[in-house]
Amino acid sequence: MTESIRMMETYFHPLYEYKEAIQDLTLVVKKHNIDTLVGIGLSGALVVPKLAEAVGANWLIIRKEGEITHGTQMGVGVLGERWLFVDDFIATGKSFRMVYKQVNAIQDQGRELASMMEDEPVPFFGRFCGIFTYHCIPEFFSANHHFTILKIKGA
Repeated sequence: MTESIRMMETYFHPLYEYKEAIQDLTLVVKKHNIDTLVGIGLSGALVVPKLAEAVGANWLIIRKEGEITHGTQMGVGVLGERWLFVDDFIATGKSFRMVYKQVNAIQDQGRELASMMEDEPVPFFGRFCGIFTYHCIPEFFSANHHFTILKIKGA
């Protein structure tokens, strides 16, 4: 029998037991016509592609500011027309603000590139549709999955 050492932070535990998160996320994706899940950092890179595949959505992982390992793009993946920020939990909102800023920058860059190839400007606006948290730390929050629609000024 092969032995292994399981090294996980508390919040990574649900990555291996995510069936309920998929069920809840599937309802959100269908109800709000979400076509892209957007995440950030290590937890996003581990979870978001797996969740996106399960619900039939695109995924985009945003690099944390200042990180240029394995490439220099602001993000990796595909951004569709209606996107949902996916994270383990929201504490200060710093990750969300960074993602929102970077997705807007990616859209601006995409419009510029597309306009260079076309005679007329290409309108593309990926719309932010909400936040889905796939896990909360049980010691501090309820362990339910949450979907929140936020009104963003100017969005």
